[in-house]
Amino acid sequence: MCQLSSHCDRPKSAFTAVDVLLTFLSITTFFSDIATDLVVVVHYALSELWLYSGLTLLFVVAPSLIVNLFSLRWHIHDNKNTTSVWIFNCLQLGFLYRYVLYLKSGFKAQRSKNAEDLQDLYQQQSDLCMLRLFDSFLESAPQLVLQLYIMVSLKDWNILTGVSAVVSLLSLGWGIAAYGKAMRLYRSDKKRLSWTGLLLQTFWRCGTMSSRVTAMVLFSLACGPWILLVLVGHWIAMTLWVVQQETDFCPSVWEERTYNAVVGVIYTFCFFNVKDGPSRHRVITFYAVIFVENLAFLLAYCHVAHWQAENVFASAAMILTSFL
Repeated sequence: MCQLSSHCDRPKSAFTAVDVLLTFLSITTFFSDIATDLVVVVHYALSELWLYSGLTLLFVVAPSLIVNLFSLRWHIHDNKNTTSVWIFNCLQLGFLYRYVLYLKSGFKAQRSKNAEDLQDLYQQQSDLCMLRLFDSFLESAPQLVLQLYIMVSLKDWNILTGVSAVVSLLSLGWGIAAYGKAMRLYRSDKKRLSWTGLLLQTFWRCGTMSSRVTAMVLFSLACGPWILLVLVGHWIAMTLWVVQQETDFCPSVWEERTYNAVVGVIYTFCFFNVKDGPSRHRVITFYAVIFVENLAFLLAYCHVAHWQAENVFASAAMILTSFL
C-alpha cells in the first residue's frame, strides 16, 4: 500500500534463509514486547497500583487498535478484502497475518525468481515494516518512558519492569532499522543494507532513543504532569511540520492526516524522513530542537535535584553520550 517514489522500480535480491531467520526474530520481538507488557499489567494490578496498571494496559490496547485499523485499511485498498483479513485484524492479530503472508510470498519468489513476485514481496515487506514502525512508537516508546518513570519514582527495580523496558527499547531500535532496510530494497539508487549493518543501526538507534527517553523521564520526575503538556505541544508542532511537507502516502485526505499525526508521534522521539530528496536541513533542524529540549529537561531536573554532583553528572553523561 505504501506510496513509493519512481526510484522504487527494481528488485535487488531473492528471499534467503537469513530473511526467514530475521522474520522469525521480528515475530519473537513483537510478541515478547506485548507479553512482557501484559505481565507488568498483572504485576501492578496485584500490587494494587491501579493507575500504573491501567496506563500500561492503555499503551498496549490503543496502539494495537490503531495499527490494526491501518493494516485493515491497506488490505482493502490493495483489493485483499478477505474474510481472513477481517478476522485476524479484528482479533488484533494483523501483524501475525501479515508475517505469514510475507513468508509465503518470500518462498514463492524464491522458487519463481520472477521480478513481479519479488516486487510483491518487497511491497509486503515495506507495508509490514511501516506498520511495525507505527506500533513501535505508539506502543513501545510511551511504554518505555512510563516503565522507567515508574521504576525511578517508586524505586521499584524489579526484574519484570526492567525486562519490559529493555524489550521496548530493542523493539524501537529494530523497528526503525528494519524499515530503513526495507526502503533500500526498493531504491535502485541505494545500496542494500547488510544484516550486520541492520544490527549495528539497531543498537545505534537504541542509543539515541535512550538519550531522549532519559531526558523525558528526568523532566517528568522534576515537573510531574507538565511533561504531558510539553510532549503534546511538541507533537502538535511536529505534526504541523509534517503536514507542511505535503506528504503523499495515503489514498485519502483523512488517512493522510492520520498518518501525519502518527509521524508526529515518531518525531517526539527521533527523526523519520517522509519525503524524497535531500533531508540534511530537516535532520539538522529536528535534532537541534531535540537537543535544546533535552538540555532544558536536564536543567529542570538538576534544579529540582539541587545540583547534586553525582546525579547531575550521571544524568548529563547518559543524555549526551547516548545522543551522540
